[in-house]
Amino acid sequence: MHYLLVRKLNYGVGAGDVVGALTNQTNLSPDAVENIEFDDTFAEIEILQDTDSYEHERIESIGSGEVEVAQWEEDSWETLFSYVSKYRELVRIEREEEMERHEREIRTTSGHEREKMGRALLHMRGKDAGEDLGGKKMVKFSRNRKGEKLPETEITSATW
Repeated sequence: MHYLLVRKLNYGVGAGDVVGALTNQTNLSPDAVENIEFDDTFAEIEILQDTDSYEHERIESIGSGEVEVAQWEEDSWETLFSYVSKYRELVRIEREEEMERHEREIRTTSGHEREKMGRALLHMRGKDAGEDLGGKKMVKFSRNRKGEKLPETEITSATW
């Protein structure tokens, strides 16, 4: 038994899509797929068939998107899972610390100072800019005073 790790899965890809891609793009028997576990954009696939009897490298896409596939032995998977869990937790802690730092800065620094640092935009107005291709509302922001240029900022666009 061994595992395939499939990365870059599109949202909504299901077990049927995975088994279909495996059987159509390789010589893998559908009965050889023992278990599939999904986690966001990747999947762990437990394979019973011998690794020499099919070519996992031939898997290029699952569903409508291209994917990356790697083969893992059982002990390697435990190491990978441990690595992913550790760094997922570290990223969560870093995100919390960064949010606390920004909250402290907002409480202790004036808006003008934050704008000079590139972390705030003052005297703005928003205008309805319709919807994007996904149906999300768009807003175009500009200065209240026409012609006034925006300062350099650390602020990036966001989608919600």
